[in-house]
Amino acid sequence: MKTNWLIGPRPLILILVFMLSCATGGEPRGGTQLMQAADERSRTLLQKIEEINAASPASYIAHITSQGVSNRNKYNSTAEILFMKSPRTMKASFTDMVFRSPITTFVQEDENIKIYFPMDKVLYQDTAATISLKNYTGIDIEFRFLYPILTGQIPLITGFFVKSGLSEEAGGASAEYIILENQGYYQTIAFSAGIPAKLLFVNKESKDRVELYLENPLWQGATLIYREIRLVIPSTGEKLSINFNDITLNPALDPAAVGSLQVPPGTKVISMY
Repeated sequence: MKTNWLIGPRPLILILVFMLSCATGGEPRGGTQLMQAADERSRTLLQKIEEINAASPASYIAHITSQGVSNRNKYNSTAEILFMKSPRTMKASFTDMVFRSPITTFVQEDENIKIYFPMDKVLYQDTAATISLKNYTGIDIEFRFLYPILTGQIPLITGFFVKSGLSEEAGGASAEYIILENQGYYQTIAFSAGIPAKLLFVNKESKDRVELYLENPLWQGATLIYREIRLVIPSTGEKLSINFNDITLNPALDPAAVGSLQVPPGTKVISMY
């Protein structure tokens, strides 16, 4: 992981203005004072992320509820998620909260992904490298930005250098920020009480933003799980809220069972790669 402790004030302030106005889409809060943080503090915060990611659960079982808006349509669903870090395996079976009908089943085995829609009797085959979540959900967010959070990790753009670290003082409260940059993206990480609380990804070319809010943290030993994750894409108005309940960390799971997916005869199979 390449790091470089550089300061670039003008683009930095622009990104931070975006970050401070994320929740309302308005102007930064009155009385806010921004200060450049010492490089050593930025290193410490990045090290905290590395520690969180290293301590992510070896496995978990959880029930989630998700509510959102996509293409002006509202949806509500519930699901059971089973996850294993090694071998990397995940299964999530989604059910409509209103009609109690099955919506889809997502299965990952290492890099291979299968998504089954029972109402249409269609099975899509994809990979972690090629998948576009917009094809399946209508929500335009890169898989690599959302998936790590669902596994107990904090996503970081690849090949980044550190643009700067900043601290904020407002109304007696304080927050800290790290701004990362690579060839395609800026990423701002806002910390509260020493752990990530908000993530902002800005596409350099399109200027599109993806905002992720990490809320209601749960610690079990060194393992951190956020019990609520909120996604906002301002340019399209898309929103998604995911709430985790009944979380069991590090249960014994059978990878063959987690990765299994039985579909009825006559199911149409479509390769997406």
